[in-house]
Amino acid sequence: MKRAARVLTVLCAGASSVGLAQQTTFRSSSDAVFVDVSVWSERRAVIGLTRTDFALTDSGVAQSIDDVVVASEPVDLELVVDTGSELRSLAPAIDRDVSSVRSLLSAGDRSAIVTFDSQVRAGFAMGDPAARGETGTVLFDAISAALMQREEPGRRRMIVVVTAGLDTHSLLAAGTRRQIVQRSEPPVFLIAAGRRPTSIAFGQIGSGSVQSASFVADHTAPLHELATATGGRLFDLQEGDSFLNPLREALAEFRTRYVLQYRPSGVAATGWHDLGVKLTRAGSYDVRARRGYWRD
Repeated sequence: MKRAARVLTVLCAGASSVGLAQQTTFRSSSDAVFVDVSVWSERRAVIGLTRTDFALTDSGVAQSIDDVVVASEPVDLELVVDTGSELRSLAPAIDRDVSSVRSLLSAGDRSAIVTFDSQVRAGFAMGDPAARGETGTVLFDAISAALMQREEPGRRRMIVVVTAGLDTHSLLAAGTRRQIVQRSEPPVFLIAAGRRPTSIAFGQIGSGSVQSASFVADHTAPLHELATATGGRLFDLQEGDSFLNPLREALAEFRTRYVLQYRPSGVAATGWHDLGVKLTRAGSYDVRARRGYWRD
């Protein structure tokens, strides 16, 4: 745990008010805000939408959308993989599928892998976690570390987490994790295996009411909250299933997202801003966008 403690000390230091401001990656300026939006109907992406098809509110105030484009920048995929003992039964399939991830990427796309159990590490974790002396998991610290990475100009980042949904040793407080989510841009797609009795939830992003304990035994509520807050999605992975299938779905959704540009009007210049995005046309649609953003 000493190495893990050193890693998390750096994380906690980076999560100070100064560090969080430096890590802000949500695309906004003094003039404009850019919001990624996914629109699907009957499991197919809805194409050909224009700015008149969207209605957007910022902090409850209707906004005028200046432009809508389909995102076309190369994708940076960060794969965050749980290597703890809780996923031991799925480990062979996960190891096999990781080697196939690059085959899902397009020209110009890039991928990186982070693994975690009681430590967060760049790259693979080799061998049995018990043999390495690993005890416990730091799921939320691993996700926070991924969210705090900067997004390169001209590229788009997405984070995909393969996990058992168990967190026993994360050190970052829930309030700090909430601030990291508010100041980050990448959507988080979670591929979670197994269900366990609920203990303590991740916390409500943007609500100001957050529980501080970190032990989470059931992935459903806390990880769904995290996916919704960032505009991502939660997939369930059953034993024997390949995580490549939900990963393929996540990539397809990310590649077909619209980017809405607007200049905030009638709202506070700084602080937390709730976002609401819906379609103005009739029909049943699945519209996903991050829940809000922070402006310093």
